[in-house]
Amino acid sequence: MEPRTIDYRADILPPVLSRWSWNARTRILKHEQRDYYVDFNRMNSSAQCLDWVFQLFNKTWTDSTDMYELLQAIQYYVEPQSSLCSGGIEMNITTQS
Repeated sequence: MEPRTIDYRADILPPVLSRWSWNARTRILKHEQRDYYVDFNRMNSSAQCLDWVFQLFNKTWTDSTDMYELLQAIQYYVEPQSSLCSGGIEMNITTQS
């Protein structure tokens, strides 16, 4: 299956993040208190996306706010239900520069 190209959503406001910061140029989400980076360039399949989610979930320092904001960012910047696993079918994506 050919990778899909996605655009960032311009129709809704980005998530309000209190513990994370988003760098649109590098596509990296940074946890400000822990200096931890989530590279969205490495989130091109549902397996990669889930790997990031559970990497953070299993950290001893994450709490429900960290996870909620991470999931908000993934929903906004990746749109996983339409770009990675629509209808339960595995898809891969590429990003526009």
